[in-house]
Order: sequence, then structure tokens, then C-alpha cells
Amino acid sequence: MSTQSIDLPERQARLKDGRTVQVRHGSAGDEAGIAALIVPAFPVYERAARGDPEHAVRAFARELRPHEFVVAVLADTGQLVGVSCISGRGQTSLSWIARIRAKLECWGLYGLLCFLLEKIRRRLFESAHRARPGELYRYLDAVDVHYRSLGVARRIADFVDDYGRAAGYHTVSARHRSDNHPVLALHRKRGCALTERPPTLLARSFRYPHMVISTRALSRRPASGRF
Repeated sequence: MSTQSIDLPERQARLKDGRTVQVRHGSAGDEAGIAALIVPAFPVYERAARGDPEHAVRAFARELRPHEFVVAVLADTGQLVGVSCISGRGQTSLSWIARIRAKLECWGLYGLLCFLLEKIRRRLFESAHRARPGELYRYLDAVDVHYRSLGVARRIADFVDDYGRAAGYHTVSARHRSDNHPVLALHRKRGCALTERPPTLLARSFRYPHMVISTRALSRRPASGRF
């Protein structure tokens, strides 16, 4: 199944508290805002920056590619309050050598080692998931702590679904920890199929939460256009 790289137009959506967000593809200038949301949500970034969150935000902002993200921005202030990274934006993937060079440039040798150890940890404790042809994979999801439970994640998910349909994907998938109950509840409510992945040997031994794959079929758009 062939897919194509496209850009959806920006859209406005109202949150539960009445405020309006603009949901769009990331663009140049969003780097710092994206990094400021993701760094607190994923501890490896602060570890790689030796516990300095401001340094972690600056380092991650230097290496990320904003066009790979969908962002939600408050219409009245321009503050980024939610992000999601999506695969398949038609960009050439970096070689492993180029990725290592980028990590060294942004994080230094200590940071590179932290990311390598994190990769090993995930392989040992988290069941892997490889996106199939025609499957759009989303990851690095984060919402500002002050704007959770207001519908930010749902609005971003709607945008990602519409992008997937327009680009020719048949499903959108994501991987979650089984103890991330709010996120699992959101995707269940949106009609996603939730599939538990078998735990790895170490995960079972250390009672580490198993992984759950959410899959959203894109074959048909809901009649209302909303969930």
C-alpha cells in the first residue's frame, strides 16, 4: 500500500474549559516548545543531561525535527500544550551513524551512553512493536500537566487520524504501558482496539508493566467527524 507526504491545514478546536487550541503540523520555531513538553514526560532526557532539565530541553530542541510532530497551541497565547510524533512524514531516515553523531553533538558522550542504555532497557523490559506497511505509528505523546483532561490529546489524535487517512494509511497505532490508565481509557473510548503484548522474561520477573498496542482502523470516517 502506497502512502504520501501531505500537510493538513491548521484547524481550531475548543477544549472543555472553553479555550481554543490550534492543531497543526509542527514547523520551524516549534522546537523549544516541543522539547519543553517531551523532556518532563520521558526521564531519559534529564538523565542524559545529568539532571539539568533546562539543558535537556535545549539539547533535545537541537536534534528534533519539528515537521514530524503534530502540535496543539493555545490560540490566545501561542503556548504549545500538546504534541505527538508521527512516522511516515516522507522524510529520509537518518543512518545509525548519523543518529550517533547527532546525539554526540547535542548530548555529548555521557548523554549518548544514557540513550544506549535506555534502548537496551526497553529491549529487555518492553515488548517491541514494528509498524507494518500502511500503518502510521505515533509516539512521544505529551500534554502539559496544566492542560490534561481538557481534550488536548483527543484533538491531536483526531488530527493524526485525519492525516493518516489523507496520506493513505489504513491504521494508526501506538504503544502504551498497561498502567497508563488515562491514555488507555482515551483510546478505548475513541474506538481503538487494545492488544496486550506478552511481557518479556525480565518484565515478568520484575513485575514490570506489560505493553499495550492501541490500533485505530481508518477505513471509514465517523459520520459526525468527531468522537
